[in-house]
Amino acid sequence: MPLRKTGKAVRALLSVSDKRGIVQFARDLVALKWEIVSTGGTAEALRREQVPVTGIEDVTGFPEMMDGRVKTLHPKVHGALLARRDHPGDVAALEQHGITPIDLVAVNLAPHRSQCYAPLEIENLADHNWRMKDLLGAELYERFGDDLQKQGLYLDLPPHGAQLFHFVPA
Repeated sequence: MPLRKTGKAVRALLSVSDKRGIVQFARDLVALKWEIVSTGGTAEALRREQVPVTGIEDVTGFPEMMDGRVKTLHPKVHGALLARRDHPGDVAALEQHGITPIDLVAVNLAPHRSQCYAPLEIENLADHNWRMKDLLGAELYERFGDDLQKQGLYLDLPPHGAQLFHFVPA
C-alpha cells in the first residue's frame, strides 16, 4: 500500500473531460488504498459507479463556479500540489492551514500527448533497485530507488493515456 512517510494514504486528484477509463483507473487506485479527490462531472461519474470519492468542494470549502471552469484554483489545491515535502517551511504551512498533499493528478484538458512529473514519497524506496510494471499496459522499467526518491518519475503519456505502476524489488 502506498503511504507517505507520515503513514497516511496517498491522495489523487482526478479531473477529466473525457471519462473513458477513469472509473477503472480510480478503482485501481482505491484498491491500492489511495484517496480519490475529484471535480464535478468526474466525481459524479465515479459516484454512479460506487467508487469512493471526495468532491473538490469538500477539500476547498468552496463550490465550483463559472460553468465548472473554476474549481481547483484554490490554495488548498495549489498548496497541496506545490509543497516541497523536503522543505520544513512548506511542510509547516501545510500543517498550519490543514492542507493534505496531493500525490497524483490525472487530467485530460486536451486530447494530445502529455508529460508529467510524479514525486515519489514511498517508504523504503531508497537503497534498492526497483522494477516498475505498468498494470494498465505492457511497459516495464527498472530504476534505482535513490534516483526515484530524489528525482521522482517522469511519464510520457499518449492521448487520454494512464499508467499505474506496481513496484517490486529488482
